[in-house]
Amino acid sequence: MNLREQQKIETKGRIAKAVYDLSKIYGIENLKVREICKEADVSIGTFYNYYDTIQSLIIERIVEVDVERKSELPNILTDENEVVNMEKYIRLQVETFRSLPTSLLKEVFRIFIFYPEADVLKVNRTAFDIIFGMISRGQEKGQITKAMEASAMTKLILKLIIGNCFVNCMHPEIFDFSQTLVDEVNEIMRIKE
Repeated sequence: MNLREQQKIETKGRIAKAVYDLSKIYGIENLKVREICKEADVSIGTFYNYYDTIQSLIIERIVEVDVERKSELPNILTDENEVVNMEKYIRLQVETFRSLPTSLLKEVFRIFIFYPEADVLKVNRTAFDIIFGMISRGQEKGQITKAMEASAMTKLILKLIIGNCFVNCMHPEIFDFSQTLVDEVNEIMRIKE
């Protein structure tokens, strides 16, 4: 990696950190590019050189985190039982959601709703591939029901994860969505006799 590429990564990192830090204080919906640039010590032109909008920055960061997470998963999802691996994956996703400021999560869900053409598909694609792999292997091993095709089950589980995270984001005091999500997913995957 040459010096220019290294500087680009560092600058984008400072901008992303500024968004994260400021969103905890003011909420993402109240952020302005000028404030982000001041916090990151970059010019407004530099911001727009890398990102079209604050939303595009958020989407890019989500994709990057998802790719990093995907590379770590082979060391985490090591159980022979794919149901156990699915529980680990769900708890890891919940842990990730809980580590983010609520205002940032609300913005992510707003992007999902109002910007369907955005790179949100890349995020869902990564999660889809991970879940689909566990379900397919689990079905082959006889650990997960074959009453539903793996792709349909994957889509349903993705919707459950996103839906439960959305509800928890809006009303975090209502329930422990980690256990609720694990229970719901286990019910879908359970082999009924």
